[in-house]
Amino acid sequence: MAGRAASTVVLLLLTSIVATAFAAENTNADRNRLIFDPKTNDWIDVPAPEPGTENGDLDIARALLAERKYVQARKAFREWFKRYPDSPRRPEALFYAADVETYAANEGKPNDLWQAHEWYEEILNGWAGTEWAERALRRELVVAELFLFKGQKRKIWKGFLRVSATEEALEILDRIVVDRAPGTLLAEQALLMQANYHFDHGEFDEAEKAYARLSRDYPRGKYVRLALERSADSALASFAGIEFDDAPLLEAEERYRQFEDRFPKAAQEDDVPATLANIRNRRAEKEYSIAEYYLRAKHPQAALYYFKSVAANWPDTVWAEKARLKLEALGPGAPPPQLNEPTTGTTQPTSDVAPAPTEIDASANLKEAPAAPPKKIEPPRPTPIPDSAQIETVPVESAPASPPPPKPAPSAPPHVEPIHPVPTSAPNEPVELETVPISP
Repeated sequence: MAGRAASTVVLLLLTSIVATAFAAENTNADRNRLIFDPKTNDWIDVPAPEPGTENGDLDIARALLAERKYVQARKAFREWFKRYPDSPRRPEALFYAADVETYAANEGKPNDLWQAHEWYEEILNGWAGTEWAERALRRELVVAELFLFKGQKRKIWKGFLRVSATEEALEILDRIVVDRAPGTLLAEQALLMQANYHFDHGEFDEAEKAYARLSRDYPRGKYVRLALERSADSALASFAGIEFDDAPLLEAEERYRQFEDRFPKAAQEDDVPATLANIRNRRAEKEYSIAEYYLRAKHPQAALYYFKSVAANWPDTVWAEKARLKLEALGPGAPPPQLNEPTTGTTQPTSDVAPAPTEIDASANLKEAPAAPPKKIEPPRPTPIPDSAQIETVPVESAPASPPPPKPAPSAPPHVEPIHPVPTSAPNEPVELETVPISP
């Protein structure tokens, strides 16, 4: 009796397990026949896809993409394009076929991101003004971000080689800013991405232009504070040394003053006054070097003029003190210099004195360089990006010891915002690709 009872219990347990599994399978099957409708914010029943039909095969391919089965999805879309070349659903199929490569690239899996770009371009050129073109344009921003910041390469020679697509990615961003979405949030995001890329790679001339354009074209945008300060940082980092033109110093000084006027609290937090003092010191050093050049070239009147200019225009710098010592040694004899405005260039001598070049003429005896060797100017330490957005910066050495450099601040790599719908929050959140609505 006991054995028969035990057998009955085991049989009941097995029956229960099978019934539970069957119910779960039916539940999953039911769930697979649901699709989310954003208009009603609810799940609705849809018929199961029918293999061998235009709509059914496309829905099956999309389901594979939604399940992140990229290899199978890639094959399913390829077969669909062969079977239904003239389908009215082609832009939809192109979009999701491109998404297969974009999603795979974003997850670091094998992909052909350049093919995705070409499919998005086909949608933009062939179905302009449609929902699919709008979504493809946002995807192009993701493609550019993956090429510029995620190390993705372009396939050539049928995939045997992979090469950089940096120039192509920057062109994608240019088209968004200039041609396809000027004045929009998407263009603002693209312009920020361009500027960040140039800044992170030490291309400070290009970075200054991009940040300046961002602050000019979007004066009330969420990135204007960052753009103003980064444009000043880029201008300062472009200054190659006292032997070269000091135009970058003048530009940096003007931009830092604009930033200080508009964001005084942030300027204090980021040590902008110390940076401005450093710029003044550099300008004084450059003018002092011009005076010494004329002194060695045996033009004492011109040398006296520039020594007086240093002492008058930058009296609070170490170079002013050196200039006063030189003047005491040389004695009077030159007309007094005209005081410079805070953001003007180097003061020019009077008509009876030979003009000094801002960039020493190559025909002059440059072997007799100024006594103080040119010091390498280091890029200023960038400040944290507002609203939790962070941008990665290239490593830099410390700035000259006197006066003190700007206070360093950490940074992190840039990312684009979630791509669908059009972003309105911080610019550097991780890439989030939209969930693909599917029909199983």
